[in-house]
Formats: sequence, structure tokens, C-alpha cells
Amino acid sequence: MFKDVLDIYNKHLPSILVLSITLVFPVTFFIQLVVVYVYESSTVSFPSIISLCLLIINFIVLFSPFRFLTHKDLGDEKVSLKELYTVFFSYFFYLLLFSIIVYSISVFGSFLILVPTIIGFSMIFLLPVFVDETSMKNHFRKAWLTLKSENIAVLGDIVIIFSVQILLWTVLTYSIKDMENSFFFFLVLRALVNTFLYPLFYIYLTRKYGQLYEDRKWVTF
Repeated sequence: MFKDVLDIYNKHLPSILVLSITLVFPVTFFIQLVVVYVYESSTVSFPSIISLCLLIINFIVLFSPFRFLTHKDLGDEKVSLKELYTVFFSYFFYLLLFSIIVYSISVFGSFLILVPTIIGFSMIFLLPVFVDETSMKNHFRKAWLTLKSENIAVLGDIVIIFSVQILLWTVLTYSIKDMENSFFFFLVLRALVNTFLYPLFYIYLTRKYGQLYEDRKWVTF
């Protein structure tokens, strides 16, 4: 699996670098600034909840072009940068609204029972894998069927993704703590970490769960 992910990454490295520099870095840097504002503002309630939502949005809204690229690669089809940018802008607001709505439901559910929160978080991470030209109903159906079958694996991947980022962010914070303007460098380095990590995560999730769905050939409800 990891060899396949690296093969796809290396094969499409020029396109991935362009997308990373023009989409992943600026979006991540902007959201990091907003997260800082949320924590520093005295008028914002529940800053931790809002910040986590922003970080999840950061990850989800950038998913679609890399999913599309991976899907085309698995079908031995060529893909252009124009197509990738078109996919990004086509699904940006859809994924944004979906993330906010499901996250809000999940947070509310956490006050009642933990299960809705786990399901909601898992659906947020799985839905972009199945965003394509079919109906919204099919997006949810494929994500739900995959979650029912691979719930432990999905949760494990979510934990790994967050853990890797937190570990690298912690190391970077410690390494630049004595530098002047360390706050600015921290935001830049954090955005750079995501710039290079996110494409790998996107390819991995698409390669694993998208292909898994096709191989299982699940039926509808």
C-alpha cells in the first residue's frame, strides 16, 4: 500500500508540487492565522471546538483534486492541472458545508453519547474519497458502507493522521522556540508540513478506501 502511494506521488510529483504550493500552502497558512485569532480573541466562545473545526476543514476542502488525480492514475488515465483546479473549485463549498454541518452535529452529539461523534468524524474523512460526478446520495452511501465494514481501520487512520501532524508540529515548535519571530516561522513551517504531508494522506486514503469499495463491490441498501 505505502509503495503504491509513493509510486503515485512520484509519478505525478510536478502536478502535486504545483497544487501543494498554490492550494495547500496558502489555504493552510490562512487557516492557521484564523486559529491563532480564535485563541487570542476574548469574544470567541469555545475556541478549542472552533479551532478543531477549522483544522478539519483545512484537511477536507483540499482533498478533491488529489482524490481525482489518484482515481485517474488507478485507471491509467492522464490528468491535467486545469482539470485538477476545476475539481477543487467545484467541490470546495460542498466539502466546506458538509464538514461544518457534520462537525456541528458531532459536537452536539458528544454531549449526549460518544457514538455520533465517532461516526460523524469518520464520515467527514471518508466522504471526500467518494466525491465524484454521481449524486450526493451515492457519496453518503459509499462512505457509510465503507465505514460500517472498515470502522476500526478508518478510526486508526484518523488517529495516525492527527498523530503524525501533532508530532511534527511539536518537534518544529521545540526547534524554533529560541528564534526571533518564532511565531511567524512556526506558522510557515506548520503550513509547509501540511503542504508535503497532505497529498500523501489524500493519496493513501483514496487508494485504500476507494479501491477497497470497488473490490468489495458492495450493493446498495
